[in-house]
Amino acid sequence: MPDRYVRIQEMLTAKEKYDIKDFENMQADHYMVLTKEWAPLIVKTLSDKKLSRNEKKALSILQEWDFVACSDGIAPMVFHATVNEMVKNSFVVFNSLRSLMAPGRSPWFDDPDTPEVEGLEDMIGKSFREAVAYLNGQMGDNVDDWQWGKLHTLAFFHPFGKSSSLMGYFMNIGPFPMGGSFATANPQP
Repeated sequence: MPDRYVRIQEMLTAKEKYDIKDFENMQADHYMVLTKEWAPLIVKTLSDKKLSRNEKKALSILQEWDFVACSDGIAPMVFHATVNEMVKNSFVVFNSLRSLMAPGRSPWFDDPDTPEVEGLEDMIGKSFREAVAYLNGQMGDNVDDWQWGKLHTLAFFHPFGKSSSLMGYFMNIGPFPMGGSFATANPQP
């Protein structure tokens, strides 16, 4: 994923001298370069569309996002759910999606189940709505409860804890809410 590389390069070229604390911060960094491109596009695409109450709130949170995937953040949850739906709705793997989105059009954005020919904006709108519906079902209909760390977790499993749920109760640790993402310098978990 080039985003991790880009972010690490940004941090390494930000100044001339670094100390231990700087490197600690770099390793714990949860800033998502990818969202600088895609979050504004999602917001722009949906800004003039008719949205439900939760869709409006989720879009507003996405619009105000600082692009950091912290565990208690709502925006990273909305973003990741939307991107997951975009992958499903475009019928391509994630790494191909970026190159298809750059020109703004692709036959992969068209839904073959409809007579219309859908484009990028249609695919984004459909994906966002499906993401909010998914989050409503998984996390409840209160957008304020949609924290990224509730789905993005880390658990430590003891070898004996995997053999039975009773042993697991006593020997496994977690799950713990985690920040980060596949596209951050710190991709935990």
